[in-house]
Amino acid sequence: MKKIRIVAVISAIVLAISVYIYLQGLQKPPVEAPKSKVVLAAVAIKAGDVIKADMVMVATLPSEAVLTDAAKSIDEVVGRISDRNTEAGEQLLVTRFLQLGSSDGGLSYVVQSGMRAITIQVDSTNGIAGMIKPHNRVDLLITIGLAIPTATPKATATPEPTPTPSNASALSKATPAPSASPSEPPAKQYSVVVMQNILVLAVGQAMDSQKNDGKDAAAGANTITFQVTPEQAQKLSLAVSLAGNIRLTLRSPLDDGMTDLKPIDATVFYK
Repeated sequence: MKKIRIVAVISAIVLAISVYIYLQGLQKPPVEAPKSKVVLAAVAIKAGDVIKADMVMVATLPSEAVLTDAAKSIDEVVGRISDRNTEAGEQLLVTRFLQLGSSDGGLSYVVQSGMRAITIQVDSTNGIAGMIKPHNRVDLLITIGLAIPTATPKATATPEPTPTPSNASALSKATPAPSASPSEPPAKQYSVVVMQNILVLAVGQAMDSQKNDGKDAAAGANTITFQVTPEQAQKLSLAVSLAGNIRLTLRSPLDDGMTDLKPIDATVFYK
């Protein structure tokens, strides 16, 4: 009987301790799930929009709900260009935004605002033996035939003979001499520097000097694309139409100066 009482007491003590531990566990605050900051679209964003600070906002979401490529800071997306439509409230993925000046989005993202891209055809001679690379700078020259008009001396008026009874019949039968027309001066070949310090955007379809495998991405290309102003684009288009063949001279990366070069002709060889 005594043993039964002892067992009962011990069982009661164990039960009491178990109940106490259980009740203590119920009183502990629940463990919160970890959270992370993420950038959301504050408004609907269209493809091609340049992201501004008032178009995005930062929110705190459960970490498990944040997408892998989601931007964590506004600085990761502001100033970039969206490559697709995004609804308000969507997480902004850094892979959907392109940086101006990056070739990842194509040539249009490389061209600076206010500038234009224009392409000319080259060969191994006028293209410096294929050694021009993207991001190089060049001068553009053409050789063209120009006819420089010269001043034509004024004709001296010759007084007409006064008709008399003796020469009136002869004058009436005379044929007037044809008026002299100034002849066109002969065309001379001139070498002209069309533009200086022009940036090469692409050689062929390569906007970077090397491919991922380390090989020359511009090897064998027969076109070169430049970045020019709209006025320079007009001038270059006219130069191609007039001369047909444009020669390039490669600049040192340390040389960005402009040189005052006048057109020259063959007389420079025997002056």
